[in-house]
Amino acid sequence: MIKHLPPPTAADEYRNTAEILRDLAAQVRFGKTRNELVNLADNLDRLAAHAERQICGALELSLSPAASALDSDEPQRQHAWRKFPE
Repeated sequence: MIKHLPPPTAADEYRNTAEILRDLAAQVRFGKTRNELVNLADNLDRLAAHAERQICGALELSLSPAASALDSDEPQRQHAWRKFPE
């Protein structure tokens, strides 16, 4: 039976590629090339962390009370994210 799995996130892709680069770096004979591969893997890990923060931030924003106020028909001056003097 074939299981239908959700596609990997961008963060998952970055981390998987970083792991492949580190495995390749372990097999490389020359130090400069090995260091370049490890540096690329480190950069991909940073990109993965950034992608996860963006996803978490978007989820928090969608669950916050300010976001639900944005969906309502209240006047704009009452929104938590932008207050106007009365």
